[in-house]
Amino acid sequence: MRTMSHTNLADWLSGWWNSRRTNRPVRRRSTSLQLEGLEHRLVPTGFTGGLYLGTGDVNKDGYTDTVVACAAGSNPTVTVVSGQNGQTLQQFFAFDPRFRGGVNVAVGDLTGDGIDDIACAAANGPASVTVWDGSNGALLSSISAFGAGVNGASVAIGDFKGDGTLDLAVGSGAGGGGAVTVYQPTVSATSITLTSIASITAFAGFNGAVKVAMGNVTGNMADELIVAAGPGGAPAVAIFSQAGGSTPIASYYAFDPSFTGGVNISTGFFSNANLEDVVVGMGAGGTPTVALFKGIETTAYTSFLAFSEGYQGGVNVATGGYSASLGLQPPRQQVVVAPAGASEGQTMIYDVARQQFLFTFTSFSTTAVAPTTLFYNPAPSNPYGAVDPVVVNPMTPIVKIQGAANTTTDLATVFADPNASNTFVQLQTSDGTVNLELLDQAAPLTVNNYLSYVNAGSYNGTIWHRSVTDFVVQGGGYKVTGAPPSTTLTHISASPPVVNEFSLLRSNVRSTVAMAKVGSDPNSATSEFFFNVANNSANLDNQNGGFTVFANVVGTGMSRVDPINAGPNYTINTSPGTMDNVPLQGQISGAAPVSPVAVGTTSTANYYTVNTATVLSLGEQLTFTVVSNSNPAVVTPTIVGNGLTLAYSATETGTSVLVLRATDRAGHATDTAVTITVDLPTA
Repeated sequence: MRTMSHTNLADWLSGWWNSRRTNRPVRRRSTSLQLEGLEHRLVPTGFTGGLYLGTGDVNKDGYTDTVVACAAGSNPTVTVVSGQNGQTLQQFFAFDPRFRGGVNVAVGDLTGDGIDDIACAAANGPASVTVWDGSNGALLSSISAFGAGVNGASVAIGDFKGDGTLDLAVGSGAGGGGAVTVYQPTVSATSITLTSIASITAFAGFNGAVKVAMGNVTGNMADELIVAAGPGGAPAVAIFSQAGGSTPIASYYAFDPSFTGGVNISTGFFSNANLEDVVVGMGAGGTPTVALFKGIETTAYTSFLAFSEGYQGGVNVATGGYSASLGLQPPRQQVVVAPAGASEGQTMIYDVARQQFLFTFTSFSTTAVAPTTLFYNPAPSNPYGAVDPVVVNPMTPIVKIQGAANTTTDLATVFADPNASNTFVQLQTSDGTVNLELLDQAAPLTVNNYLSYVNAGSYNGTIWHRSVTDFVVQGGGYKVTGAPPSTTLTHISASPPVVNEFSLLRSNVRSTVAMAKVGSDPNSATSEFFFNVANNSANLDNQNGGFTVFANVVGTGMSRVDPINAGPNYTINTSPGTMDNVPLQGQISGAAPVSPVAVGTTSTANYYTVNTATVLSLGEQLTFTVVSNSNPAVVTPTIVGNGLTLAYSATETGTSVLVLRATDRAGHATDTAVTITVDLPTA
């Protein structure tokens, strides 16, 4: 049996930056966002903080463009990326380049010229607001929305007056007393003047930051103002109309009243084509929950987990129409979620109608020369799109002396897959459904190994054969055969072991899935895998070469795993030997957790089983090959997973040109070449 050592570990609590949510236009709503297969450097080199997003048609081409702004820790870069071809349309500093407080963005046609403009608010620091012309990138307005002592602001755009023109709402940051001001723009040839038309105190006695959104949640002509409390107070949401002043037409707690991590907020059309729902994401410190409220109703009608339950950095929410890009009928909007804290930038598109995630992409990469945003546009006949892999970091010429030590290059830093996406697998178990997101790009060998068992049906009927409380639940190895008194446990047929792909970027924290191995053999994983029930990073990241995390549990899957881990567990006498910590359920004759159980007395009903394992959606992945080596006597290349290892000759000198190829699952390929020279040792 494949095992790992166990130590008691403290719960994981990551320290994350508290990014602010983003808003999208209210009046000019595009119905599709063309997620092209192109890569763009949207944020400064080396920045790994959060990103704020807005969407709108900034160049009037009928496609929804994406506005990306940096969160705290970077200069105030704002980039506009074309939804038609993925090219950068604009890039500018929203404030002084020395500012590092982060930029909230909202998008909408404030000038009335049919082209969406961009409003920016300093997320921290002075409550500065700037407005930029979508047609030419010119600065149209710059104001200080609140006085000294107010730390930052948030922005939203909508038709608050109900007259067919858009207004700008600005919510105060911490120290602002929950104030929100709505401005009407007056347009001139080269600027707009913002005039206050409404001032609201959203939450009496609350002095923390507030988040703002605007949307038509009543079905009236005007858009309503939706305000959510930021960190420090109860998770309150209040909805205001123009006529009501500071008296809300509806108010409620988005989450448990004891939660004080803040609420991120947006609006979108989901339950009704004529009025919008309120979409809320839980702030830092809570379970990463997203909930939807119909119009002004005060009880959520649906909710989902944006990320694994162990993540507590908060959830930013937005909405957009991705139907055309993802081939959905009928056309509808989706919820877009992103971590509110520092992370690897994973952004996920959730379809409310299907109640499932449709696509995941990275907002920036930890391996590329600069952070990147990846776009995806599947053709009807090709789920991976018609875009070739790209070379993002060409290899420089290599010069070595005879007998130099081998070198290894991660080809995932040389090539990039513009269609990058992850595979989703569903486990239908005796205890409910568990959905997994596989990490196709990060652990390609392990993912392919796991999928080989899924596709062969090997996991169907397997049991969870090992559970250690507050540590792991393990399966993928055994099936029950026969019936009492002749029941036996039989290991499934295993393929050759897979090379270990452990990385500290994929740590063994709660709700991750990793491969089990034989002790003292890092490259021994075959079929067995386990759920990390707790933060096991201090233990499992540091033994036997590290245990390879290849998937995350998404949604509510851990609620199916945790009851198994709670026990009871038994020792089972098999032939030969025993199996420890086997979770069993139901009545077992003469058995107790402290006493060994004869396997022959158990039945299939006593075991927690995986009934079926199926692929919900197959992601994209690059495989790497050596196309040609012009001088094999000089250098010998070997590729394992993403790693290219070069072995240099100890006896020959000369030059070789090595041609490398990246191929995606659709068969699209891109080549690159590197020159390798081996010289005599210098005297």
